[in-house]
Parts: sequence; structure tokens; C-alpha cells
Amino acid sequence: MKIAHSTARICVLVGFLLVTGVLAAPPTVRAAPGSPTIVKFNGQSAVAEFDTVSGGIETFVLVAGTHPSGAASPQMVVVVGQFDVNTGTTLLFASGSTSTATVQLGPNLSSATASAIVLLTDSVSGNSFEVAVNMAWAASSPLIHQHNTTVSHTMGFTSIFHSNASLRDANASGAVFDGTTNLTPSPSVFAQILRVNSAQITITHT
Repeated sequence: MKIAHSTARICVLVGFLLVTGVLAAPPTVRAAPGSPTIVKFNGQSAVAEFDTVSGGIETFVLVAGTHPSGAASPQMVVVVGQFDVNTGTTLLFASGSTSTATVQLGPNLSSATASAIVLLTDSVSGNSFEVAVNMAWAASSPLIHQHNTTVSHTMGFTSIFHSNASLRDANASGAVFDGTTNLTPSPSVFAQILRVNSAQITITHT
């Protein structure tokens, strides 16, 4: 279960960067073989992770509400993973995004709210379903300024992520409702409110 969950978290974070970047950017011409793919992003975001265990099932949820600079409307990315804690089996790994969302950030990154209806597609079963998201963030730390560069290698690809951002750690709570169950019944295990001055992920084939 730990291996499956760690892999899921890596996929979630990389997926968040790619999806928000692609949504924020204009259509990109596919790079020629051997050329790097570059995705850029800047704007405001609120991100939260939730992790609960009930009845032997671990549920991991990522919610990311973004308001890219120059975009006509805010956007939201949601990822939901469910794992059998006894066998380590991945039961569900669903993700989706929408450019029809409401995302509001308070002054100086002090708070945030986000809501949307997001269609998710499960990579395990191939089924799709909607979730209703209604989330709120409250900052819990002073404003932090960060300059980060991360390089990673995996499965024939090299990715280089560089960012310049201001952020606050936060507490997030609310509902990600699939029509039957609130998938986020407990407060977040990780949350931040961010203002990204510049971020770029470069992916090359190796």
C-alpha cells in the first residue's frame, strides 16, 4: 500500500503541474522528436491534499484551484485515489479538470475558496463520474518566498521544474462529493495558498 500510495502522490503532483500549465497556456505545437516540451504557468493557486482511512480503504484526494494570469476564468484540477490498505491494491485512480470554476483568494494570500463540478475519469475501470467541490482555505503561516529547481528522471523522460513563488501554508476543509459520499470528511493533511510569479516544466526524452 505504501508503494502504491507514494507512486500515486508523484503522479498527482506531476499531473497537477502539467494540467494547470496546459490549461493556462495557449495551444502548443507538438515538439519534434528529441525536442523538449515546455509548459509555463503563472498566477494564483490554492492546493489541498486529504488522506483518510475507513473500513480498510484509504482515500487520497487532491484539489487544486487556480487562477492563471490572463486566463478568462479560474480552473480546477481534482484527483481521487482509493487503495485497499490490506492488499495494497489500487481500487480507483480518477482525475479531471474544468475551466468552469469559482476560485477566490483573499488579500496577501490569507484565505481562499473554490467550488466547481468536475468530471473525473477512473484509469482503473475506465468509468467517469462527477464530483461537486466546495472548499475553503485559511492561511496558517507567514508569507514565504521560494525559488526552486527540481530535476527528476523516470521511464525515458527527464523533467526540470523551476518556480518562483510566494506562498502560505494553510488548513483546508470542505467537501468533494461524488453524489453518495463526501470524500474529504476530515481536514487537509497538506494545504497551501500560492502566488506563482513564474513556473516552467521542461520535459525531454532521454
